[in-house]
Formats: sequence, structure tokens, C-alpha cells
Amino acid sequence: MAARTERQAILTERRPPVALSFVLYEAVLRGPQADAEQLRHLLEVSRPRNVSLQVLPFERAVSAALLGPMALLETRDHERSALTEGPFASDLSADPEVGGVFIP
Repeated sequence: MAARTERQAILTERRPPVALSFVLYEAVLRGPQADAEQLRHLLEVSRPRNVSLQVLPFERAVSAALLGPMALLETRDHERSALTEGPFASDLSADPEVGGVFIP
């Protein structure tokens, strides 16, 4: 719990604030574990201008996006990479299409 609280501090303590973007699969919002308090918390943490929260609908899900966490990274020089994490390996790639997911 302490580690999660520390990570959440990134949303508010960094100056200037870092742009953060999150994509949640629709299933995590509709599952039995998603209660009203958790949904309100998601709305609250997505209020700041530097935070973007999007929902990936069931019908738009790309299989590679469902295999595990994926972080899209962009440097100050606008170089883009994707970090994908799977059960047995992780991969960092600058390929514009990683596992069928386009990095805009």
C-alpha cells in the first residue's frame, strides 16, 4: 500500500507537472471489483490538466494491449518508445507498431 501511495504522489508533487496519460480497459470499470468509491477516485485523479484518463471499449480492444501493462514514453526530443510487460518478459521498442498497437 505504501508503494502505491508513493506512486500516486507523482500526480501532484512534481513541479512542473509531468503529462500523464492512462488507458483503462472497459472491463476493469464494469467488473464486480469496481465500486462507486473507486470510480469517483478515478474521476478525481483525472481532473488536473496534466492527467488524461481514457477508456478502451470492449469492441476496440487490440489483443496486444490486453497481454499486460504498456507504457508509452516520449523524450524531450519527441522520440517515442513503448515498454510492454508480459508474464515472462518485458520489451522496450521504438518501432511505431509494437504488437499491433500504433504509437501516434
